Amino acid sequence: MDNNIIDAAFEEGQIIKSSLYKAQGETSQKTIERFSYKFLEGLRRKDNGDLTSNLIRLYCNLEQRSIPEFFKELLKDIGSMNQIGYAFLLGLNSYKESFAKSSVQAGSEDTQKESESNENDEEE
Repeated sequence: MDNNIIDAAFEEGQIIKSSLYKAQGETSQKTIERFSYKFLEGLRRKDNGDLTSNLIRLYCNLEQRSIPEFFKELLKDIGSMNQIGYAFLLGLNSYKESFAKSSVQAGSEDTQKESESNENDEEE
């Protein structure tokens, strides 16, 4: 199994998470949790049909997004199915450090602006 495919599956999971959040807002977390549970169960049972139908349902929630070609590997053999499936789930359920840093920075900038505003109010 090519590591590039595993990396692509992880990155696809992160992209799907972001796309779902943009489309559904806070309810996207429930969608991700439901999908993850069903997908993990399919991986555990080694059920290609179940995995494929869950992927199709997930991608139906997204406009303008097609299922990547590397998911065909899920249908070929069990080893690939596990590696690609788990990599995708890890990406889908991951928390990007860069996103966390930007959120913290945005929050600290807001706090700084608020404190400057309060200082200006006190001076008047």
